[in-house]
Amino acid sequence: MILNDKLLKVVFLFVFSASTFAYSQNSKNDSLFKAIASYQDTTSQLIGKARSMLVSKFGDQDLKAIADLKNFLQSAENKDYISLYPFERWLLDYNIDEFGDLLQTTLQFDSAYYSSFKYRVRPQYDLLEKKLIDFSVENRSKLMSQIDNATLDNEKKEFLKLNLSYILLDIKQPLNYRDSLNNLANAFITHFPQSEYVSYTRRYIKYQFGPSNLGWGFDAGFGIRLNSGAISNTIDEGILFRFGMGVSYKKWDYDFHILVGPVQIQKNLPINGKIWAKGTDADYACYEFSVARNILNSKKHKLSPSLGIGYTEFSPYQDTIDKNPYYKDIKVDLTNISVGLNYQYKYPIRGRGPYSNLQLFYGCLNLRYVLSWQVTNDKLYKGFVNYITFSWGFEMHAVKRDL
Repeated sequence: MILNDKLLKVVFLFVFSASTFAYSQNSKNDSLFKAIASYQDTTSQLIGKARSMLVSKFGDQDLKAIADLKNFLQSAENKDYISLYPFERWLLDYNIDEFGDLLQTTLQFDSAYYSSFKYRVRPQYDLLEKKLIDFSVENRSKLMSQIDNATLDNEKKEFLKLNLSYILLDIKQPLNYRDSLNNLANAFITHFPQSEYVSYTRRYIKYQFGPSNLGWGFDAGFGIRLNSGAISNTIDEGILFRFGMGVSYKKWDYDFHILVGPVQIQKNLPINGKIWAKGTDADYACYEFSVARNILNSKKHKLSPSLGIGYTEFSPYQDTIDKNPYYKDIKVDLTNISVGLNYQYKYPIRGRGPYSNLQLFYGCLNLRYVLSWQVTNDKLYKGFVNYITFSWGFEMHAVKRDL
């Protein structure tokens, strides 16, 4: 460590001796250079004094000295010491037109690089970052012009301008006021989808939030049941009530629902050695699980064909059984397979907080048509049942970062 410190001081003394010669007319600079390069100073003190000198050179707008100081600080940084934070280094590069170094370091910037800061000696608090930001904001138009005039391809120029906007806006603005920056990031990704800078743009510049892919909801409503085939001569048609809950993931909806309602037996039915008399009132229930694929899913409308499998049963009212125990063991169980079409109208229910502009919680009006085929060998129950239901419900999503 002592040898490294001595070597750093020798390099520093050489660099700033040259700078001192170039700026020998400025006696204050000469004395400051010599003070920084004092042989008794530690590496941390050398870094601190060089950073302090950078602040003064920005006040003088001495770009040549700024470049020399930046090069010295980069040479002083190692596995034990941090001389410049990434934003500081990049703003220095913007101001002295060192775009090649800037582009290269953004590609190297990742979580491992950032984590390494935890185990190194950091610079003492100073005004360098504030000075760099203030100077860059004040000269933003000039910096953008320098990028436009650089001998770089259009992709690199657009990225450099985007990154500069990110550095200046990220520090000044809260996350939920970054729509303009996110729009710039999305435009860059769209125009240069194969760019090597897309990964950095997605991870660090684009900080956009949206609803999570996973949602969950509930609905309840009513409808009608229409029969066709042999089953239409076995039970009557009528009204029913729907209760459902579901989960959505990306373009898929997974729904479990119950359809219940009254039914009346249309003919005498032989069941378990007994006769279920014609005209008897009964409870009707259909339990079904269905999977739907969204073919339309906008902010207000969703249209989804579905496929489902379920279980249908109807049995005498409990009151009927209590009055006449003869009907105790009478019950019809059927398996059914269904296809359907679901339409949903969505309207947002806005909350408060930083994500109130996102559609995370919304009410929905649902119109569903389901054609259910009864899977049975009993001719009395063969046929189709048509369900048309209208329901109201809601759906909720968590917040996720949209990369």
